[in-house]
Amino acid sequence: MHSYSSNGEGMISLVDINSLVKLRLDAMVAIGVKGGQVTEIYAALPVRDEKGDLGKSVVYGPFGKMTEE
Repeated sequence: MHSYSSNGEGMISLVDINSLVKLRLDAMVAIGVKGGQVTEIYAALPVRDEKGDLGKSVVYGPFGKMTEE
């Protein structure tokens, strides 16, 4: 886990995506926090190409803060 943004943004960076692929991680999740509250969440998953190699990823989000019902 690491932090690099002080404005509450949780967008996954190109460095995060490259690390996901090169380190062969299962997923990368970025959580934006501001004032101690979650502002947004992104998740990236590796994608295999037609040869079966992991070279790209797909990013999902942003997901907002869950509200209680």
